[in-house]
Amino acid sequence: MSTDPYQPPSRAEEPVRASRPDRGRAVAITGLVLLVLGSLASAAITVVMGQAFGLLAKSGSADPAELAEAISGVLWITLAGMVFTLIGAVFMAISLLGNGNRERWLFVVSMLVFVLQLGNLPLGTPIGIFLLFIGILKRGEFVPKLPSIR
Repeated sequence: MSTDPYQPPSRAEEPVRASRPDRGRAVAITGLVLLVLGSLASAAITVVMGQAFGLLAKSGSADPAELAEAISGVLWITLAGMVFTLIGAVFMAISLLGNGNRERWLFVVSMLVFVLQLGNLPLGTPIGIFLLFIGILKRGEFVPKLPSIR
């Protein structure tokens, strides 16, 4: 470090980050797949609950064993969807907050999946909001910056 007062201050150069698209790709893709599976589980819950209420609509009363079986299926699907969503969210948070994959397609697909998560109640909505917020904050890392012309 120079102590000469007549010299301009030296600026620390930003480290050049090597573009390694394969780094973190598996974590990002796994996170996206798990988030999509969580959303599909949420859609399956809607279908199975529709079938359970269909049993009630047929005759006005349903066999409690059939209704309990349908509701039990809904609870298992809900549990699986929540587990997929939680694990996928952790993988995507690692991918976004770490120095992993920064390909443009990953950003576009991630943002679409995060919007899809907003409808995945009850756990997917706050997770989708959090991941959208982080994704928007990190968007500059996914779009290559053009060199400035002076």
